[in-house]
Amino acid sequence: MTDPGSSSGAPPPSSPGAPSMPVQCSSCIVCGGTAASGLGPPLCSNCRLPPTPAIDAPMATPSVSRIPVPQPLPVPLAEPPYHFHVPWRRISSPNDIRRFDASTSGRHFLGFIAALSHSVCGRKLSDPVPSPLSDTVIGLLSLLQTLTRWIDEFPPLAHALRICNPAYRFWHARLTDKGYDLVLALLAQYDELRPAADELLPYLLDSFGNVYRIDYGNAHENNFAAFLYCLARLGLIKEEDYPALVLGVFSTYLDLMRRLQIIYNLKPDGGHGGWALDDYHFLPFIFGSAQLIDHKYMKPNSIHNDDILDYFSTDYMYLACVAFVKKVKKGVFAEHSFMLDGISGAASWKKVNIGMLRLYKGEVLEQVSIMKHFLFGSLIRWE
Repeated sequence: MTDPGSSSGAPPPSSPGAPSMPVQCSSCIVCGGTAASGLGPPLCSNCRLPPTPAIDAPMATPSVSRIPVPQPLPVPLAEPPYHFHVPWRRISSPNDIRRFDASTSGRHFLGFIAALSHSVCGRKLSDPVPSPLSDTVIGLLSLLQTLTRWIDEFPPLAHALRICNPAYRFWHARLTDKGYDLVLALLAQYDELRPAADELLPYLLDSFGNVYRIDYGNAHENNFAAFLYCLARLGLIKEEDYPALVLGVFSTYLDLMRRLQIIYNLKPDGGHGGWALDDYHFLPFIFGSAQLIDHKYMKPNSIHNDDILDYFSTDYMYLACVAFVKKVKKGVFAEHSFMLDGISGAASWKKVNIGMLRLYKGEVLEQVSIMKHFLFGSLIRWE
């Protein structure tokens, strides 16, 4: 994981008394039109409402606005004969990032994330899924519920530091000890796929934080998404499962991570927290903005209404993320979450969703500091 405080690629905020940044012409992060990027997120007049009376800070590198909007892609099924093996890290340079970005694995992994986002457009967390839950989705929910129960068995320990409670290591040791059996339970009905447990296990173990530094961030969240992608490559998750995968499995994973972060005071791993979205997560902002597309009443600037957050955060991931940020961070929202504040001026949730997908590609999947922890095996191949 990246060390706390490491650069995420974000430009530093201006120091008091420093000369004002000149306004430069660049491309809108949503539609590619002309936008002034010197102050605030680069959004054109069609994609942004009048700014809120708060701090407008620099948001994204100009290259992000030129990223094509990621589109949903079908997951290619792995075919026998299988050659499962323990995955390992392969990315260590910008050239490696470019290789992954151009590869079949890179394109289809991003297409999988875009497809998950598309599957929950206009859906609430409480909405019934369009089809009965598959055995794999039920198994994933059971796995996450088991991990959640373990937290009660390892209460926080008294220690000198405010963060990084060492009791987390006992919880993670249990995961390491029992993880293989948890993965094998997902494959129990498929004898020919049981050897895949060795390849899937490292993704699962790296989905819940670093046991040594007691931190969590984008790299861990990415490996959980990769774990789900590998299950889809094995045919255990199908496209009709996607709504349940997001609204059920991923939201349960998010709830579990919130508990781990609060109870064990996991520190951020230094990923995109500098972008003032959230110190730990990115994907729920993609899925959550998709949920709110075409909502009749709630608009992006509704995040400033605390009554809306209180009432609707149990149904919409984006609102739950904002509510959590406001709970754990003190001070003026526009100062500690300047990007969320700026995005709230977008004209629609569709534009927010497009911008989030672009940011995910540019500021997560194209960052060596994050992707150097990504794992490659036979299901996500290094080409």
